[in-house]
Amino acid sequence: MKYNKNENRLQIRAIGGIMDLTIFAGPHPQQVVQQYHDLIGRPAFVPYWSLGFHQCKWGYDNINNTIAVVENYKKNDLPLDTIWNDIDYMQDYKDFTFHNKNFEHERVKKFISDLHENGQHYIVIVDPGIKVEKDYAPYEIGLQKGIYIFKEDGKTPIKNKVWPGVTVFPDFTNTKAHEYWSDLINEWLDEFPLDGLWIDMNELATSCDGECDSDANDISTPYLPPGLKLNKQQLNMNSVMNASIWYNAHSFYAFMEGYATRNALLRKYPNKRPVIISRSSFAGTGRYNSHWLGDNDATYRSMHLSIPGMLTFNMFGIPLVGADICGFNGDTNAQLCARWTQLGSFYPFSRNHNAIGRIPQESYVFGQRITDINRSALKNRYQLLPYYYTLFYKAHVEGSTVVRPLFFEFPTVVDSFVVDTQFMVGSALLVSPALEENQTVVDALIPPGRWFDYYNGTEILGNRRLKLFTPLEKIHVHVRGGAIVPRQQDALNTAQQKKLPHNLLVALDENGNSGGELYLDDGESVDAVSSGRYTLIKYKASFDQSRYTLESHVDRAGYDNGVLGYVSFVGLKSKATKVTVNGSAAKFRVEDDKLIVDCGNSKLTKDLKIVVSL
Repeated sequence: MKYNKNENRLQIRAIGGIMDLTIFAGPHPQQVVQQYHDLIGRPAFVPYWSLGFHQCKWGYDNINNTIAVVENYKKNDLPLDTIWNDIDYMQDYKDFTFHNKNFEHERVKKFISDLHENGQHYIVIVDPGIKVEKDYAPYEIGLQKGIYIFKEDGKTPIKNKVWPGVTVFPDFTNTKAHEYWSDLINEWLDEFPLDGLWIDMNELATSCDGECDSDANDISTPYLPPGLKLNKQQLNMNSVMNASIWYNAHSFYAFMEGYATRNALLRKYPNKRPVIISRSSFAGTGRYNSHWLGDNDATYRSMHLSIPGMLTFNMFGIPLVGADICGFNGDTNAQLCARWTQLGSFYPFSRNHNAIGRIPQESYVFGQRITDINRSALKNRYQLLPYYYTLFYKAHVEGSTVVRPLFFEFPTVVDSFVVDTQFMVGSALLVSPALEENQTVVDALIPPGRWFDYYNGTEILGNRRLKLFTPLEKIHVHVRGGAIVPRQQDALNTAQQKKLPHNLLVALDENGNSGGELYLDDGESVDAVSSGRYTLIKYKASFDQSRYTLESHVDRAGYDNGVLGYVSFVGLKSKATKVTVNGSAAKFRVEDDKLIVDCGNSKLTKDLKIVVSL
């Protein structure tokens, strides 16, 4: 599809299909997205642990190397929730196999058990291509069930080549293929209890144009996209599926594969929210799967482009999204990787991943200084996970974005329309990363209103551009006056963190007011929201004469777990002389420009009233 526009009209040219146009009236940008999500379906609610940090590499070629990565994260006091394996784990690159020697089966089972005991998780890659091989059960079963995509004759499976060699492809528009896929996944997970699946190569991506065992039978199109034929490293356009021919159905192939994969995981784990990361997507994919931004490069340009990438996919209704931190293709370097880890610590989906044959780029490999920088970035991410999780809840129940462009929050600020080097996390946090080599100054747009340095509480004036000194150890984050940000003490994984106290960052606006929310549940149950087994707390701060008051209102207390350690205030008019918590005198201290009030690890579901007298 191609768009041409001028001042008077918008022209859309398409190569075929039936086109329905839906106009979303907004008028606010966020309302446009919500209206779109109402049409395509709101995002699935992801488990809490999926918001933790992930590590992968194409090239962890045996179980020993994979185990060593997990151990090195712990040794270096670096958070890690999930370890991933790319195609290295497979026997001859065949789906639903572990290599008999390099990933010896009993050791893999022990590894998974150890991860689970430590509150960590394991995900591996699965491709849709099924190897054509006699006595390979997935191939033989699919052949018997007749669930593959066929040639033009409607009865001969079309073949192409992917990693295992000659392959055939399940037709996910056929319900029998869903049963087939679910059976294979469940039998496999009965033996190897994986925590999620990474579905790749599902555009489809193949080695041959059309098919490999005969001349490609291309279909002429009335409008030829410049440069490539439609069957370039694809199936023949006249390949037959249950729903239609490939020409009509290929765009939602990954959507249907993801739908089948989600149902397969729910069959295995009926009350656990699935984690499925897909390379290809379609309108509505976010109802079932999440996404990473594909095979990028280890360059500052790719790092920069990841920002509009993740913002766009949040608009598409796929909030759990991120790029390969430090870059996939090519060799990264210490400075780039540090800067990218800082940025990636704010991605909704935060994973370090790179290609085979490229230098290691785990968070601990570039020496002590870079390890310390990465640790600081990742620990800060974990502290913000309650805020992120609340945003994911809002996206699930309302249809909204977790990360968003500046113009979503400031639609009247014309300068914000073109900003792609900064972004908002929710409505409260403004992130301004360094995106160029040897950069020590970031030219940031600070929108109107009151803003505070996230780390020390120093106030800066809004409605202007500002040059921010940015040494390698620093990524600039500012909290918006009027926001209350829920946080939690960091830990090495989310399971450990669940046991630790929460805290609040209260940033007061010009009138001394602010507000925010905190959502809590067990972090994984499919029906937590629908069954009411969750807690939702609303916080509101206000100013009256010479005192500030912060109060909580518990909308629902269906999950009674969690305590409040302290509250940080920024933006007070003058020094505090007295502080009470629920009527009793409370300890408080000043750090930098923050007033920190000790809340004594009070239960989050208990009514809270803090009064700060000036």
